[in-house]
Amino acid sequence: LLNDHLLHRINPKKGKNNKFIYFNRSKEFFTALIPEIKVEHVSTTVKENQFIVTASRNRKSRYKYEIRDFSSGEKLIWYTGVLINYIKNIGVLIIDEPENHLHENLLWNFVMALYDICIDFDNEITLSQVFFLTHSKNLIYNVFSIGTNYTISSGVVSLLPYEDCEKSLRKLGVSYTNERILFVEGKIDIESLVDVMSPHNVRVFQLGNCEQVIET
Repeated sequence: LLNDHLLHRINPKKGKNNKFIYFNRSKEFFTALIPEIKVEHVSTTVKENQFIVTASRNRKSRYKYEIRDFSSGEKLIWYTGVLINYIKNIGVLIIDEPENHLHENLLWNFVMALYDICIDFDNEITLSQVFFLTHSKNLIYNVFSIGTNYTISSGVVSLLPYEDCEKSLRKLGVSYTNERILFVEGKIDIESLVDVMSPHNVRVFQLGNCEQVIET
């Protein structure tokens, strides 16, 4: 990236002939997902005798720092954007356990940003397939709306259908239930149901007034 920056400064080309355009597109990709951070430009003034890419957490802030000080999640998004915009033609992109670095909302926005690139056939960038290796139950369920889930067990890859998802995830240890509880209204309900539910490992619990119902 720094080499391309220097070449661009020596021979600044415009439009599609600009080989450094991937840097600006990577900044757009990053800012769309994390608008509170602005990736700015290559600088020689922030650190002595070093070329670095600077960023700021507030657009009006004078404090600049380098992208190597990004959090792991910020680095994941930044370098993914650089990779996609630099290579431009990717058959398969595999990302391992993104939930370890991104909170739930940002993770799904990141997934959707990659999905949009995959289905945008008019774009100069080609991204054919994206695989997420994940243990995130929420991500797995969300992916059903835009793609397909698979499980890997003992080296065997199997399709994960939606209707069998919970059963399969529990078997793999991704999803589990410690206790099942049936909430009822009064003592008569408990007396009627406790013997029926006990063999099924369901505990019957009485809720009293409306305040308890709302709180629960």
